[in-house]
Amino acid sequence: MSLMAVANVLCNSSSQRRFHAEPMVAATERLLHEKAPRMPNLEAPQTEADSVTELATEQAGSAQENCLSTPKLNTAA
Repeated sequence: MSLMAVANVLCNSSSQRRFHAEPMVAATERLLHEKAPRMPNLEAPQTEADSVTELATEQAGSAQENCLSTPKLNTAA
């Protein structure tokens, strides 16, 4: 490995040029230069099951409000 490093310095990076001339390496070279996004998307996509759960929660909350409210008495008789 050290011999390869010395040869690389003396021959002006010829081993790197030979390596990157290989078709399999050249095909994946774009992936090496790809940048990661700065701000990742942290929100999970909403599924149908999530929307059904939210709807059921809203309906249960409105039904509970109706049960807990004071009944109106008819005093006009």
